[in-house]
Amino acid sequence: MERFSKFKVLTIAFLLMFVFVIAAIYTNTKDVTENKMKINQQSRNESIESQVQNDANYGNYDTNSDFKLNEMSSRIDDLANKIENFQNNTSQNGTGMNCKIEGILTDGNIVPISSEEALQEARVNNKEVVLTCFFR
Repeated sequence: MERFSKFKVLTIAFLLMFVFVIAAIYTNTKDVTENKMKINQQSRNESIESQVQNDANYGNYDTNSDFKLNEMSSRIDDLANKIENFQNNTSQNGTGMNCKIEGILTDGNIVPISSEEALQEARVNNKEVVLTCFFR
């Protein structure tokens, strides 16, 4: 009988140790996962803050007001007119210059999109606008 009760005690002790080890592993894994999630969230917040800071420092537009696509188009048209006027004033044969937005520059390649979309991509994603000017 004593052997039987020793076997029961050892079995119960083994099962309790097994449950304790599983609980310890679960708790440790849970803590590590929570810490990784916190670190990931902090890095995302920092990257968003740095992106907002870069956007604020990048353009000449006011970040508190909404960026207007029409205003940018008018600025480009004004620039085209200034270049045309300069070219007309300095050119003796009367040739002018005409400028047009072709698209955006991505990885060294020109992606042809409309001028409105190109300006929006430049504003939102900091893409480079491809502007072509030619003599008429």
